[in-house]
Amino acid sequence: MSIQALSDITRVSSGLSAFAPSGGGSFSAMQNECVIDFGTTGLFEGTVFVAETNIPPTAVITAHIKANATTADHTPADHRFISCITGLTCMYLNTGGFSVFMYSTQMLTGKYAVQWCWVDVPVSVSNGVQ
Repeated sequence: MSIQALSDITRVSSGLSAFAPSGGGSFSAMQNECVIDFGTTGLFEGTVFVAETNIPPTAVITAHIKANATTADHTPADHRFISCITGLTCMYLNTGGFSVFMYSTQMLTGKYAVQWCWVDVPVSVSNGVQ
């Protein structure tokens, strides 16, 4: 089973959403934003813990920088170009959430807004078994 189009997904600004892919079945997803703070002295790595009690351990977690994001420290232009020198990774934690890590080739300061999303596809749906 594969998703055929973005129209297969019910988009929500935040919160748990269940939806049916075009091939049948259902899965759950959630998206929201967090802020990673590199402080005032400069760091190569920043991290934030996202408390998300509904996330199953089998979920796939991703994060990215939105082009139009803003924080008190950084403009949309800063957010558009920061991905040229950074990478984002996510790690599920058994403590009721996950961490988002942002790594940079240069020292960064201030806060950056990061959008995250998790999706959980039950084995019966991902294998095409109804």
